[in-house]
Amino acid sequence: MKRTSLILTLLTCASLVISPMASATPPAHPKAPAAVVSAVMKFKMHKDAPTQAPIGTPIGLVFIGAALLFLPSIIGVTGSTVFGGSGGSTTPPSGTTTTTSSK
Repeated sequence: MKRTSLILTLLTCASLVISPMASATPPAHPKAPAAVVSAVMKFKMHKDAPTQAPIGTPIGLVFIGAALLFLPSIIGVTGSTVFGGSGGSTTPPSGTTTTTSSK
């Protein structure tokens, strides 16, 4: 009973975090939830036997899961910043322009 309620709590928290971003960002990397669930399990292992399971592993997995979760939106923003979001059109120069012609 306890494990079921823990899983339901985790799924509820995950849906509350992901649902507002669903319309604004592309879908997350498929391995992001696996990394976060793995981090929770490793943290439980550390809690049960601190000498056998170092605390750095679940912390690292949480950061990896967060990075994978936001990776698609970061790539999208970076791509539109670097390559332009308007399809490559540029604005013409303003002011006086001079051209030279060679004869």
